[in-house]
Amino acid sequence: MDVTEKKVLTTPLKRRMSKNMKRCSSLLWALALALSLAALPARSAAPDAASSAPATRAMLCAALWEREGRPDAGDAADFSDVPRTAPYASAVRWAAGKKLVSGVGNGAFLPDGALSREQMATVLHRCAKYLGLDVSVGEDTNILSYSDMLQWSDWAVGALQWAVGSGLLDAKADGRLGAWDTVTQAELTAALSRFNALAIHADLLHAWTEDAAAKNALTAYMASITDPKSEAYIPVEDRVAVFDLDGTLMCETYPRCFEYMVFVDFVLNNPDYTPTEEVKAVAQEIVDTRWQEKPSGISTRQAAAAAIAYQGMTPAELEAYVTRFMDSDAEGFKNLKRGEAFYLPMVQLVKFLEANDFTVYIVTATERNIVRALVKDTLGIPPARVIGTEYGYTATGQGEAADGDYTFQATDKVVFDGSYYGENAKMSKVDAIVREIGQQPVLAFGNSSGDVAMCAYAVTNNPYAALSYIVLADDEAREWGDTEGAQSKIADYEKLGIGTISMRDDFATIYGDGVEKDAGAPQK
Repeated sequence: MDVTEKKVLTTPLKRRMSKNMKRCSSLLWALALALSLAALPARSAAPDAASSAPATRAMLCAALWEREGRPDAGDAADFSDVPRTAPYASAVRWAAGKKLVSGVGNGAFLPDGALSREQMATVLHRCAKYLGLDVSVGEDTNILSYSDMLQWSDWAVGALQWAVGSGLLDAKADGRLGAWDTVTQAELTAALSRFNALAIHADLLHAWTEDAAAKNALTAYMASITDPKSEAYIPVEDRVAVFDLDGTLMCETYPRCFEYMVFVDFVLNNPDYTPTEEVKAVAQEIVDTRWQEKPSGISTRQAAAAAIAYQGMTPAELEAYVTRFMDSDAEGFKNLKRGEAFYLPMVQLVKFLEANDFTVYIVTATERNIVRALVKDTLGIPPARVIGTEYGYTATGQGEAADGDYTFQATDKVVFDGSYYGENAKMSKVDAIVREIGQQPVLAFGNSSGDVAMCAYAVTNNPYAALSYIVLADDEAREWGDTEGAQSKIADYEKLGIGTISMRDDFATIYGDGVEKDAGAPQK
């Protein structure tokens, strides 16, 4: 991930994102530093990534010290067997001063002593807490099925639970956890790589609450599926994730989704357009019912009317209109533009996946050209990876000729022809994924009944470990959610193997600093 190639960010949302990304860039640099130094054993007794030789206690201290940028050991005590001239002396003293390690008695540290798996787990667990990382994943991790469970040291059990739950340790070929087994230098290098990934991921996802179950599950999942030595490893070419848009990545609830509101603005407020009575009636229906229950069949009526309204426009002209509308104030909020109304935790999640070599697609019921304009800068998703409801196209000189009977001319432009091909929702999303992506995603995210088929498809009979989640609009304090309605559907999602993300409980912030729900706005 080359942070130097990012565009200059100017809008308030982008400035918030830029501020957040600065935090992760330093950690990405630290990871690169730690891994590059692993090839320099003479400097700090670093492990050899290809060696089956035992890793030592000093090696682990040195690797963590390097990761933190070689901090001063301060007034930490010396060990009798760690001379100040040793290349790992400062690392051992620093680690001991931070209570990540301790001696073996009689003032000794045993720096060249072989490192056991339970010792490594304990030190990394302590380091995770020192760094402020969430270690609660270990509380729910069951490690009692390993055949050697009675042989582990009591003081290491909590750390072993965390290490297994976080993907740092897995079973040996014989079914043991092997807590007393010596760690090879290759195994230590792999564990350190996973640990650094956990730290980076935690920072990338800091807009989530510390105990967000979905965030912690995704972090552990990523550590596992990106490790070439893991049984759950997924090759880069098969790391595909799909996201719905409205209600999953951005505001949908107030007063209606973005697509509806830009259509209303185009039809009722655009001096350059004269609508038919039928089109105007649909736009007015949306306005008249915007504080009420969504009218039955309005999705179909809106899509058909919008196709007619945009007839004769080029996709670029529609994008330009959408871009201007994005700069209007988001109703129901203070200090928020419509084009900024993306859920910051979900934006971070997209960046998190891309940092782990995922190819991300938007699969939405919103018309795809509108979505392309919305996500171009905020998410950076290229147009080819936006799948949505389709309007029909024609050439300006085509007239009544069928597509099969006409050849595009030099004077032609591609414009909307006034038709649309049906809403891209429910099973249509699965159809679109099969047609346009051509492979089953391993991660899927939605927010409503229109996304359940897509989410179920991702986790059903997948050759790889797969996860899917529904974002629950259950925050009534910071968003226009419906807690009771959202929670009533959780059991149905669970039956299909679909997890949930609570906006109320899992999002530390929704839109970032300075954005507030407008308490004085009309209530739906």
